Order: sequence, then structure tokens, then C-alpha cells
Amino acid sequence: MQRNFNGALLALMMVAVTSAPVLARGNDFVIKSGFGDEVTVRNGFFGRKTTVVKDRMGNGYSTKGGLFGSKETSVNVLGNNLTRKKGWFGRSEIQGGTILGDKVSTKKGFFGRRTTTVDVSGSSSVVKDLWNKHGSKL
Repeated sequence: MQRNFNGALLALMMVAVTSAPVLARGNDFVIKSGFGDEVTVRNGFFGRKTTVVKDRMGNGYSTKGGLFGSKETSVNVLGNNLTRKKGWFGRSEIQGGTILGDKVSTKKGFFGRRTTTVDVSGSSSVVKDLWNKHGSKL
């Protein structure tokens, strides 16, 4: 008994067999509410992955994994933020900020030297304004 194979059936089988490795990297998905809340997960090639969770007020958490082990993590809550980056060859960077405008950043370079910058101008201006307003009464 002889059966005839259709060319379209053969092409469909070839596509199904060759596309299986593509599906191994994981699925991407985005979940959004109608009010601005969002969850996003994206799986890229070569181990790259991005995860973002945020709400309508701007609060959120995100992680990004890059090539060769580089990573970035970011958190933002009520106007206060913190970002940590890890790069190649031991480089790292951490940045933070407050709702008042204060900023802290530290960077570690290629040879291990660390540079830290602190800016407290936001808090000092609030204290100065309170002192000018209420300090003379004390």
C-alpha cells in the first residue's frame, strides 16, 4: 500500500521540527491593568532577561540581566529610588535618591578604585527653611 504525501504537510513537519529550539528560550508576557499597573517579563537571547513590576503611582521594581553576567536592579518607592548596576570585570555602580532631592552615588572602576559622591542639598534646604521660619522663636 502506497501513500502520497502532500508538500504542505512535509513543509509543516519541517517547520515544527526546526522551530522547537526557538521555543526553549521562554515566553515573554506583559500584564497590564486598565489603571496603569504593569508586569512585564521578557526573555532575550544569550541569557538576557528583563523583569519590570510597576504601579500607577510610579513605584516599581525592575531587574535586567545582560550579556556575560552584567546585571541592573532598580527600586522606586514613593519618590525614593535605588539603582545598582554590576558590569564586566568587577565594575559596579550604586545610585540612590530621596524625595527631598538628596543623592548618593558610588562607582567602582576597573582597577578597584571607588568614588563616592554625596549630595544633601535637599535636606539642608528644608532644614534651612524651617530654621528661618521657626528658629528665631526658639
